Amino acid sequence: MVRQIIWFGLVTGLLTLIISVNEYWFLYKMRSFEIYGVIIAGLFLITGLWVGKSLYDRKQKPGLTTDIFSSQLNQNTPSGLSKREMEVLELLAEGISNQEIADKLFISENTVKTHTSRLFEKLGVKNRTAAVLKAKEVGFLA
Repeated sequence: MVRQIIWFGLVTGLLTLIISVNEYWFLYKMRSFEIYGVIIAGLFLITGLWVGKSLYDRKQKPGLTTDIFSSQLNQNTPSGLSKREMEVLELLAEGISNQEIADKLFISENTVKTHTSRLFEKLGVKNRTAAVLKAKEVGFLA
């Protein structure tokens, strides 16, 4: 990070020097504002692309995530179901409604429906009863 700040400072200083020289040359010697404007725009474009690329590359590297919860959200259990899906499955096995599941897990009813539909996809079933039976058959539930 410090290295990038130093590079950015050097590039900014160099741009300032180039702009000052160009300003002197084009405004006082050639008196052509259009050429001066194009050169300045090009310099800022190149600098912006360089800074954007360096920031984009940094975000793409694994392990440099800014999302605190991303590691928790992407962890799957060995069964292929997420922890939250397992919690929903256990509550489905108790036979309670979507609203009751939502209240127990402190999530919305729509989120429960989403988890339930993903459970159905992953287990290859079409309803709650089949999902619970399949989960017990496979060993996800006791």
